Amino acid sequence: MTPGVVASALGRIGRNR
Repeated sequence: MTPGVVASALGRIGRNR
């Protein structure tokens, strides 16, 4: 997996909460 996907997923989770 590329760091972009990981950052996107973590960013979405962080923004969600």
